[in-house]
Amino acid sequence: PNRRSYNEQIQKDWELALKNNETLSLLMIDIDCFKLYNDAYGHLQGDTCLKAVATSIQDYLNPTGEFVARYGGEEFTVILRNASSERILEVANSLRSNIEALQIPHAQSTIGPHVTISVGVATGSPSSGQSLHDLMQYADRALYESKRGGRNTVQFY
Repeated sequence: PNRRSYNEQIQKDWELALKNNETLSLLMIDIDCFKLYNDAYGHLQGDTCLKAVATSIQDYLNPTGEFVARYGGEEFTVILRNASSERILEVANSLRSNIEALQIPHAQSTIGPHVTISVGVATGSPSSGQSLHDLMQYADRALYESKRGGRNTVQFY
């Protein structure tokens, strides 16, 4: 799904979380050094890489209560509805290790020889007065910290 699908889904999930007094977790995912990947391998290979990453994420998630979309460029987002802290940690770390395990060559990466991702995670509760905008901002900050901290990591806000 694309950004438009994401916008619709997160609004729907936020309203459900408010109605049911649940939490909503948001993972922001960025393919590390993707511009360098496109520069080295070309945009067609870049598209193939994006599809492989998207498929790996989609295949891991539970279709009930877990949603992935392409956020833009080389960024993806995952929504987890009312997930336990254990599940959130499992998803974030598994997605990161699963992408690395694909062993998609990335000779220009500053991290290692293969494609990797950075993940930022935030959890919020609409009933606590937090806004959806806050949740998105916190996940984005966590992603920034993951990238600033060396990439190929998971950071929680």
